[in-house]
Amino acid sequence: MLKLSLVVAVGALAACSSPQDIGNAVGIDSASAAKPVEEPAQETLDRRLAAGAKPREVAVENEQMKFAYSWPAEAVAIATLDAAMEAKAKTERDKFAAMTAEARADAEQYGYPYRAYDFSKSWDAAADTPRFLSLAAGTYAYTGGAHGNTWFDSMIWDRETETEMAQTDLFVSAAALEAAVREAYCTGLKSERAERLGADAGGGTEIFDSCPALEDLVLVLQSTNGTTFDTLELLAAPYVAGSYVEGPYEVKVPVTQAVIAAAKSEYRGAFALGS
Repeated sequence: MLKLSLVVAVGALAACSSPQDIGNAVGIDSASAAKPVEEPAQETLDRRLAAGAKPREVAVENEQMKFAYSWPAEAVAIATLDAAMEAKAKTERDKFAAMTAEARADAEQYGYPYRAYDFSKSWDAAADTPRFLSLAAGTYAYTGGAHGNTWFDSMIWDRETETEMAQTDLFVSAAALEAAVREAYCTGLKSERAERLGADAGGGTEIFDSCPALEDLVLVLQSTNGTTFDTLELLAAPYVAGSYVEGPYEVKVPVTQAVIAAAKSEYRGAFALGS
């Protein structure tokens, strides 16, 4: 949940020398970008309460496997999205059940102990704006090895078109977005590594001392004002930015003029400058 084709606009943006230049290059200014569209408080409340909607889960537990797939009330409140989530959950359940059945059969055939497999995926609402619902998921899977693995996913639901989108689909290209956030992300990751590892930060293997590319991360659009996206969270699963024992790295960066400039023109109004 990231590769998009490079467009000509990237070169033009890269040539700009400042965030203001970038904004001017695409016809926006800091004043207009910083003004979110206000939604009446009662409409916000009614939408988020979702008429009593509650989180949903598809779950199975037996000697062969433990499986859980859940999604939040904000997604349940959108009938089309709720149905799509249920379909995703049942597809994952059936695939996992088939895999565990094959693994258990192999264990019985070749005489080694079978350890029950485990799978859990939990979607949460990262931002709920008038037009978009931003969702992020953490997944854990254990398939009989020394330990389980963890990874992330994200998606956007567009209420206007009733369609699911990748979060990067809101931008002209992955390259344009990466150019806009890389410096802030790498600085944030370095700080997080130092806080987590102390004196050991920067002393690992070359791969874990470097700053991962956007294509190796999961983008999650967030909102602190409830009306526009003003924060980007970049998630790195274990082994992407650090060793397994370090766990995942989750770095937040504010939306800047450069980020807004990297957005497709039809989506720029969905963003506001962060702090």
